Amino acid sequence: MSQPSDGSLVSQTQRGETGAFGELVRRYQNSVFNVCYRMLAERRDAEDLTQETFIRAYQRLGSFDNERAFGPWIRRVAANLCLNHIKAQKPATAMIDDERYYQYETGENNPAGKQQRSEEKGNIRAAILFRLNSFNFWRHVEIRK
Repeated sequence: MSQPSDGSLVSQTQRGETGAFGELVRRYQNSVFNVCYRMLAERRDAEDLTQETFIRAYQRLGSFDNERAFGPWIRRVAANLCLNHIKAQKPATAMIDDERYYQYETGENNPAGKQQRSEEKGNIRAAILFRLNSFNFWRHVEIRK
């Protein structure tokens, strides 16, 4: 029996068949992780952004052009998330007299903001981790609703 095409799975997902998206995750989770790991060189961050990539893709699948290939699109989503992550990790600096540089607190470095983002990431990670470790992902999501 032949496997359904990516385009078919995307169409099914757009019609509300959540199991089809699970198959897309299964097909692309390794390649998305590889993109993230190559860009970040940090396994935990790569795992986090792999999860975030699939969440982002699912949220934006309604605007996906089914005439295009899914694989390059999902990997581009991953690359963009990684670039944003890298950009957010660079400390902001300001030049002060006699050419000394000092880090200054930005909204992203604010401890309260970090705690909130950490909690949000933890919730997202927990939700998608079920899918990455098991093919019964959507059943767990439905239970949480």
